[in-house]
Amino acid sequence: MSDTLVVVHALIVNPDKQVLMAHRPPNKKKPLLWEYPGGKVEPGEKPPEAVRREVKEELDIDSVVGSFLWRDFFSWKDNIELELFAIESWNGNPKPLVSTEIRWVDPEWAIDYLPMTPGSYMAYRAVLTYLQKLR
Repeated sequence: MSDTLVVVHALIVNPDKQVLMAHRPPNKKKPLLWEYPGGKVEPGEKPPEAVRREVKEELDIDSVVGSFLWRDFFSWKDNIELELFAIESWNGNPKPLVSTEIRWVDPEWAIDYLPMTPGSYMAYRAVLTYLQKLR
């Protein structure tokens, strides 16, 4: 797709098989919705590099980016390619440097009770599939 904005999300899973979700601040696009941490891929950057950078910028943790899990395309003001990557491991305690709040949640609970960004809703099945492989 030409003129497509590539956005990456990080699937960070704790030992209890909960996933980390971030609450978007009121001054951002899609304000006050929950999402998987991540952001735009910068020019010249590969998606896994963007995941690592975004996780550091948003959560202040150093991460090892693992498997590519999912990709989809949609339009919302821009053509967007959204990619989801698993985080294999990380060092540090996640802090909400950009978000108003971060929360460890069960994704099956979150899909019903947290208002999420469209991309986070779209990635739901890929998240569940990944978690089932971990059990």
